[in-house]
Amino acid sequence: MSYHAVITGDLVGSRKVERRDELLSELKSALNMMERNFSARHEIYRGDSFQVLVPDPRDAMRATILLRAHLRTISGPSNPSWDARVSVGVGKIDRQREPLGESSGEAFELSGLGLEALSESAGRLVISTPSEAANRALALLTRFADDIISNWSHYSAEIAYYRLLLDESQSELGKLLGRKQPTIHARLATARMKLIEAYIQRVREVLEQELGE
Repeated sequence: MSYHAVITGDLVGSRKVERRDELLSELKSALNMMERNFSARHEIYRGDSFQVLVPDPRDAMRATILLRAHLRTISGPSNPSWDARVSVGVGKIDRQREPLGESSGEAFELSGLGLEALSESAGRLVISTPSEAANRALALLTRFADDIISNWSHYSAEIAYYRLLLDESQSELGKLLGRKQPTIHARLATARMKLIEAYIQRVREVLEQELGE
């Protein structure tokens, strides 16, 4: 595909978090994970906002949900708002520069506009493409997926993170997390992982159908 994905986001309520340095450190860790696994480039600006360029847009939603899962894994009673508001823009890029903020193109514009729209709503996830058919196909599905992710507990986010990152079986995830297989099964069900994985696959399919060459 000649398209790219740009992920633009900001941390939710970061200025009210007591352990803000730790939150920013976890954000950097999540962004580094995206670089390693998706050949992405990232930039953090204004302290709690970020932008990520993902070369293959079909990887962008999985990368985005992994980022949110990472942040929500660290959440707990003392920091319940560790999450990010994230906009995925898919399109062509006119120029890539260093720093990333000096790059331009359709993907950057769509991503930025999406984040502006999120700031005026209760949502935390949106995807925008040049195809109206793709946007219509994904809009409601994305709202449902966002609702699931926004309500993940620490344990749901943890199992979602390792499932999406490693794609291991329940028994292997149990060994990794030191839990029995029935516990892993229950946590995957609570996290609604079958629906999340189906959503990620559907995003890939829609992008290939509507934007594929």
